[in-house]
Amino acid sequence: MKAMIAKYKLFTTPTCPSCPAVKDHMSKQELKGELIDASQPENREQIGQYGITSVPTVLFLDDDGNVLHMAQSIKQVDRVLNDEH
Repeated sequence: MKAMIAKYKLFTTPTCPSCPAVKDHMSKQELKGELIDASQPENREQIGQYGITSVPTVLFLDDDGNVLHMAQSIKQVDRVLNDEH
């Protein structure tokens, strides 16, 4: 059985020019999510854990917190979400 997307983590920074559009797009999805400011020192552990190298990055996770998909643009987000339905 294929694991289903349960939630997402969106990594952004305040100065990222592409982040607001992706953030807005994700806020309209019927999926609970978490916004993570990648510029904050307290988030370095998660950045390292997931291997985040650029923003925006959306990680789609299953119920156990395993990464199922990663997207870095609205187009990629839509591709992931459309493949799930």
